[in-house]
Amino acid sequence: MKKMNKVLAVALALVLVTSCSKKEECVIESNTTSISLDLGMTNSFLSPVGRSAVNRNGIYDWVKDITVDVTNIATSEVNSSLFELVDDGTGVNEFTMNNVLLGSSEVEAFTSPYSVDAGHYSMVSSTITLETLKSDLPYVIYTSQSLSVDITNDNTDDISLYMSTINGRRLSKFELATGLSNNFSLNVVTTVGGVVVGDETSSQSDENVYSYWSDENSTGGEERVHTISVIHSNSGNVRATYVETETVTGSSSTSATYTVSMNDIVRLEQGFAFEWQVWNEN
Repeated sequence: MKKMNKVLAVALALVLVTSCSKKEECVIESNTTSISLDLGMTNSFLSPVGRSAVNRNGIYDWVKDITVDVTNIATSEVNSSLFELVDDGTGVNEFTMNNVLLGSSEVEAFTSPYSVDAGHYSMVSSTITLETLKSDLPYVIYTSQSLSVDITNDNTDDISLYMSTINGRRLSKFELATGLSNNFSLNVVTTVGGVVVGDETSSQSDENVYSYWSDENSTGGEERVHTISVIHSNSGNVRATYVETETVTGSSSTSATYTVSMNDIVRLEQGFAFEWQVWNEN
């Protein structure tokens, strides 16, 4: 079977281009081709193990690497390549896969998170802020839907893979209202699915309680519950208790500040979305 040696480019969009000059016929006896996964980043020829370093070039810091799988429908053979994102400029600027079978195929991609799966943690502090917690890399995995592609010698259509995630993050700060901090403390007990994942009590007037949740379980629709108690510093008696439920929004990081008094609790919430960067084909 005669096959043209060519390149399929993906931005997470893919486009077929020939690597031959116009003066060459460039036909070889092979049933495979090369595909270049152009994520807006110069040709990268992968090692036999299908691994290569590519420059990050603006892709989010929390994305560690990108894996692309191409499955040939006729043979069920899977060509899989992992592209590790680097920040020091030592990588290449395009994503290329070699020895991919021609014909009808399914193409899909997914990422690995750069951050450690920290799970859920809480702390008491007089120095950190919500902005401090926001600087931690969230645990996020992006995936694409499987896309049917006919890899041929003359296909020049652009093929886009939309990357999405169900992961989200919750950050919370609990503080006493003005006038209460000298005589009272806060206790915050946090549960996920009925399991206690945090139990912190402030002990000084300038301390606040913080809670962080970003892991494989913090996905859209999942909830955590905070039981917040105002405690008299001298007697230890609980003077007020509130229960607040937070829901994770997929592809979003949401911060909430709770200001607690004897009579009520004020909740100020702010979110920002994880938007997958638009990758242009060059």
